[in-house]
Amino acid sequence: MLTRRLRPLPVLWFYEIAITNTINGRDGKISSPGPKRSKVEKNNLNPILAMLKPIDTLTLFNNHPEMTVPAGTVIFKEGETALVMYGLLEGTVEMNVKGKLVETLKTGDVFGEGALVHQDHLRTSTAIAKTDCVLVEMNRERFMFAVQQAPMFALELLRSYSDRFRRLKERYQALL
Repeated sequence: MLTRRLRPLPVLWFYEIAITNTINGRDGKISSPGPKRSKVEKNNLNPILAMLKPIDTLTLFNNHPEMTVPAGTVIFKEGETALVMYGLLEGTVEMNVKGKLVETLKTGDVFGEGALVHQDHLRTSTAIAKTDCVLVEMNRERFMFAVQQAPMFALELLRSYSDRFRRLKERYQALL
């Protein structure tokens, strides 16, 4: 059973100021508060965001309460379509492909991003909470906004994905 809860963001107060200056709370459109800014300044609204890890960016751009997921809960299933990705704030999650464990994620990892970037939006694995977990989710609209406003988020997300793929390849090579 998934439960949702709100708690203070695990980031510093000045991140909130950075976001307040770029997001119009209702529709996610960029606002232009304060004095007029140059085109360069408008394209680099949040240098602070460039320093964040993917999990921190998900937390910052999250527009949903955190989800508490008990151990053993299926978070999503292989073959489902979806338009959200997750960040793991607490706990561990097992990723399975065709019923076989391929990876165990830990606190700070993000997962499910493939469904946001592929046209078919299909899940290619099943995510199961190994322990009690606290998750934060990001929908596709917020994901696209974060990529546009914080290109380093996209780079860090790609790096995270690449690191996970490298570990998977190493495990595969060890089996040969």
